[in-house]
Amino acid sequence: MDPFEVSIGLLVEYAPQYAYEGRDHVRVFVERGRQLSFIRPSRGTHIQTPSIPAGSILPATPELALIRTPQYAIRKYYRRAANTMTTN
Repeated sequence: MDPFEVSIGLLVEYAPQYAYEGRDHVRVFVERGRQLSFIRPSRGTHIQTPSIPAGSILPATPELALIRTPQYAIRKYYRRAANTMTTN
């Protein structure tokens, strides 16, 4: 089961009620979660990646730059003319 399939809103809403009634809310969610709509198909994006054999993964070479020098965008900031600002 995907954790994104669990409705957190319903879980938070009904867990205290079940606990107050003395019912095991975890058991109810596990046994009847889909029936009670606590668990439903996720609408999020499912990322599928190809499986890579462990033997084909190699360590990085010593020449590989792991840290690079940051490059900041040069921006020009213009001051507004004093007459364009108004106060109320």
